[in-house]
Amino acid sequence: MITFQLIDASLDEHLWAESYERVLEPAQIFDVQRDVAQRIAASLETRLTPEEEARIASVPTEDLEAYDLYLRGREGIQAGTIEGFNMAIDYFDQAIGRDPRYAPAYAGKAFAYANLSNVTLPPLVAMPEAKDAARRAMELDPDLAEAHTWMGFAHIHFDWDWGAGELELRKALELNPNSTEALWAYAGYLTLRGEFDQGLAYLERAREIDPSSFLVESAFMGFQFTYFLARRYEDGIAEGARAREMFPNTPGPLFGLGIALVGAGRFDDGVRVLEEALRLDDSPVYQAWFAWALAESGREPEARALLSKVEEISDRLYMCKYEIAVAHVTLGQADAAFEWLDRAFEVDEQEEDVGGGGSQT
Repeated sequence: MITFQLIDASLDEHLWAESYERVLEPAQIFDVQRDVAQRIAASLETRLTPEEEARIASVPTEDLEAYDLYLRGREGIQAGTIEGFNMAIDYFDQAIGRDPRYAPAYAGKAFAYANLSNVTLPPLVAMPEAKDAARRAMELDPDLAEAHTWMGFAHIHFDWDWGAGELELRKALELNPNSTEALWAYAGYLTLRGEFDQGLAYLERAREIDPSSFLVESAFMGFQFTYFLARRYEDGIAEGARAREMFPNTPGPLFGLGIALVGAGRFDDGVRVLEEALRLDDSPVYQAWFAWALAESGREPEARALLSKVEEISDRLYMCKYEIAVAHVTLGQADAAFEWLDRAFEVDEQEEDVGGGGSQT
């Protein structure tokens, strides 16, 4: 028996439930999904548009093995870790191998590569992969919101074409106003423009749709990082505590909590939390942030020693140089900070073939 329930997460209110008490053949899974979507719409007295009806009626792939591989890829993404993103790419590639016209698998691949960019992969390696996958997804299904989402993300964060990026993100939200990925990406775009309140409003909407989304809770440009950039450190601390409970074995939420504590002047607490996070992931990017925290805490000799170590590692493994520059700024070393910012802009051909230098925050 399969039981479906519809719950208003904000009110913890049960809205609808129905059970299927029959043996289902694997090929019927999409029929069940379509039926459930239509029944939910009816229970909410919502009238579906012709476009929404067409979307519900569509079958993304006829290959159930490809569908299973796709779901495994999405599970890897939801883990919010480097290993999860790499695993997701492998599953999406396998799904595409079975069904080369499976648009959501291409969109998932774009998602994973975009989130590895500037983390373990140089943007010149990761972002072209993300754009190619998003472009292919758009060719196969022009109405797939997530394909437009990741194309827009790449335009903003790689091409620096914010106009084109905003158009793609708006298109994604037009196609699917309830896409958590599109809401998160548009929130991040607003945050980059300094429109923090508007960005947070989009994140709130995304949370209403998916309260367990790693993107919304702790990823780059999620609640934690947005509050940090807005210097709303107490709010960041509250969000960090929430994300820590939701993702206890993931370093990103701990780092978000740690830097918020440091930003709020609770240096000992912040350093302790960051040390805990480093036990989960001691990658150079996180070590650079820890050097920043030590410098902010007045522990400058320790910060300089750690920063020197990170700089040496960065000569061997790819990592974004921005984090090193930030630590130098905090130490009052302006010349060194500008040097590392210049290096962040440089195209280092050797780095294009190197990976393994960072982690998702």
